Amino acid sequence: MAHMDVKPDNVLIGNQKDASEPAVFKLVDFGLCCRSDGSDYSGREGDCRYLAPELLDDMCVSEVQGRCCSIDMRVADMFSFGAMLMELYLQEPLPAHGSGWHELRNASREHLHESLARIASPPLIEIIAACLSEPSSRPNAAQVCQLLESNFNFE
Repeated sequence: MAHMDVKPDNVLIGNQKDASEPAVFKLVDFGLCCRSDGSDYSGREGDCRYLAPELLDDMCVSEVQGRCCSIDMRVADMFSFGAMLMELYLQEPLPAHGSGWHELRNASREHLHESLARIASPPLIEIIAACLSEPSSRPNAAQVCQLLESNFNFE
């Protein structure tokens, strides 16, 4: 399954009994979710600030069949996750339109490193850059978890 609306408003932080316990993050609002092959993708868009560019390119959804082209929708969720992490570390809302919106979708790794270098660690910048890269180069969720666990101490 693909969520199709990964954004900060749809991530809840679970209660911790005390500060020594790791936080639990929960993804909510599955109203736009679809199968990973896109066979039941409605074409309804989530928040455009986090929407993967390939979902907008060439009007992914066929108006005749209502089926998505050959996109693994799970990698679209990974773009959204990377955009959400970027917003978290920039501590400012991502642009909803205009040149800033286009820059985010066309950003090179070098540009991301420049934007985030003062506030994020190199491993985190690499994770964000990988999530925002071309669909065929994006990590899957398990790979992102592995990268996070190998680079950060969550205990």
